[in-house]
Amino acid sequence: DILVIMGDLNAKVGSENEGLEQVMGVHGVGEINENGEFFSTFCAEHDLVIGGTIFPHKECHKTTWVSPDGRTQNQIDHLAISRSFRRSLLDVRNKRGADVGSDHHLVLATLRLKVVASGKKFNRRDRRYDIGKLRMEQGQEQFRLELRNRFEALQDLQPEDNVERDWVRVTSLLKDTCETVLGFRNPQKKDWLSEDTWRDVQSRKEAKERVNASRTRSQRLNAQAQYNERHRQVKRGARRDKRRWVDEQAQKAEQAAAVGDMKTLYDITRQLSRKGFNRSQPVKSKTGELLTSAEQQLRRWEEHFKEVFSPDHGGEDIEELFASAGRLLPDLDIAISDAPPSEAEMRKAVQELKNGKAPGVDNIPPEVLKVDIDTTVRLLLPVLQRVWNEEVIPEEWKKGLIIKIPKKGDRTCCDNGRGITLLTMASKVLAKIILGRVKDRIEGLL
Repeated sequence: DILVIMGDLNAKVGSENEGLEQVMGVHGVGEINENGEFFSTFCAEHDLVIGGTIFPHKECHKTTWVSPDGRTQNQIDHLAISRSFRRSLLDVRNKRGADVGSDHHLVLATLRLKVVASGKKFNRRDRRYDIGKLRMEQGQEQFRLELRNRFEALQDLQPEDNVERDWVRVTSLLKDTCETVLGFRNPQKKDWLSEDTWRDVQSRKEAKERVNASRTRSQRLNAQAQYNERHRQVKRGARRDKRRWVDEQAQKAEQAAAVGDMKTLYDITRQLSRKGFNRSQPVKSKTGELLTSAEQQLRRWEEHFKEVFSPDHGGEDIEELFASAGRLLPDLDIAISDAPPSEAEMRKAVQELKNGKAPGVDNIPPEVLKVDIDTTVRLLLPVLQRVWNEEVIPEEWKKGLIIKIPKKGDRTCCDNGRGITLLTMASKVLAKIILGRVKDRIEGLL
């Protein structure tokens, strides 16, 4: 494995490498200090090479820290790499032009690695469609038009000879429409900085460039003073914008609470409180051993949920439950219609799907099916009727994505994690149709 250590170590290692030829080069800055001795010893013990001392550069491209008065510059930020990967390190230098509002310069390293392809295909399920576009009338109209055009083209093709291929054809049409019209959601955070603050940021960047271009000490002190003033302006503007944004979010939360929109209220509250949890947090095995690798954790969660969903986990015997129900209702005719799903039943089931629910393995969210219900019914109803008549279910309908939700208590214990299963929307539609028939029959008898 390759090991890379980098950061502000407050260690000056200098340029004298006698006795440390395997650890550092001769292109360091200044003289070694106590932290530098500790760092070089650490690297020698762990077969590491200090990258910033290997490559010849101008001193201004090697120093990583400037004192507040601008008089002192040192190389105290370092990057160390495994000695066996020394040839993979092509360059290490600072980038003074990167304006990060700090007295440290950005340190950039160039690595060249030969990585063996794993052969694992990119999973489109990991990327969510930008459903927000469907909240606008223009986005809805564009989606309807694209969906209808693709559906009309599908009508000209020969029908498939089995349910599985029928389902694949339908999902491909829906996914292609989503990618064309919606695209994928951008995971970047919302930008709450105002235009005035961004102009101050640009002004600070220009001041930083003047500091780096200073030729004399007096020029540098003057440029540094201007940079410090620009930096204070940026911080004041950012605080002002953050307060304004928080006030706006609070107003939106009040409006959501007034109309009973609990989802929006919860999302805003979580965003403002910054509450979250580490999804890759270690878990314990049955024996109490802490599992840190992703593969070990996955196997442990698999073991846990198999036990939870096992028939022997303490739940009631399903056959005995049905038998007892039959004994309690011996004389009632509770026969349910076994006719294939109708257009009206499917239309009602699609309308009952809740927005904002995460999709299953098919990555088709409920909003996509509800944009144009007429076309959705014409597209999906033949598949549902074929499933019903042939009593064959597509493979994706048999799969569910188990998402672990932490409960109170020790999160390293699997028993403190609650699992929810994400199913395909089409299988939910069929389940709602069956449930509707059962409810109608039972309510008619009560």
